[in-house]
Amino acid sequence: MKAALLLLLLSIPMSGQDADNPKVIPFNRADTEHCKVTKTADREMLETSYGGTSVAISLPTGNSDGEFQMYVEVRQVGPGSVEVKPQDFGAYYSDPAHTRFPWYDEAARLELEAAPTRARGNSKIAGTGDTTVPGTPPPPGSLNSNAYTGETRTMTGQDPNAAARQQEERRQQQGKLAQLNQAAAQGKPEILAAGVILEGTAAEGLVFFRKPKGFKVKSGQPGVLYQIDIPVNGVIFRFR
Repeated sequence: MKAALLLLLLSIPMSGQDADNPKVIPFNRADTEHCKVTKTADREMLETSYGGTSVAISLPTGNSDGEFQMYVEVRQVGPGSVEVKPQDFGAYYSDPAHTRFPWYDEAARLELEAAPTRARGNSKIAGTGDTTVPGTPPPPGSLNSNAYTGETRTMTGQDPNAAARQQEERRQQQGKLAQLNQAAAQGKPEILAAGVILEGTAAEGLVFFRKPKGFKVKSGQPGVLYQIDIPVNGVIFRFR
């Protein structure tokens, strides 16, 4: 009886230790049994597997604003199910401190940006009667007719670099949308969504990471990611 009680007491801290120290499965090109590199027409994928679950990621790409994206595929090849939670994914930058770049919800951001644009199409600016669609010249004599500069409007007192920044933001956004459209054209999900996958099924799509607030990246240099962590059901699939 005493032996059984002692065994039970010893098992409690061990269980807590496992929860605090999840198993890490590193990607290792030398481990050809569990890790491999696959290539498709448009991307190279690093894939590793453990316990019936396979995780693959594409090589991440970034920009000078500290935003990175990659394609992720989680496949359940063994019995049971796994939960995919992109919000728990993490990327670590190549700075000496290996700063963590958290996941951000690009799908929600795109939807948020699209909603006001649709609403403005038929709206009026209070007191002006302006019903012009954003991005088109206002009628002669209207409030903003002298400030029209092609696709952007500037007003006295505004930052003179605002138009250039807006143009760069549009360029980057168009690049993202082009990649999303390419993924959709290939019959693949646009952005990886959270969910549960069962044996023989997979979840795949683009995942986005963004620098933490206040973090500085070198101007014009996107840098590289040092490490990517994809946790699935308490196991961390790690790529370096």
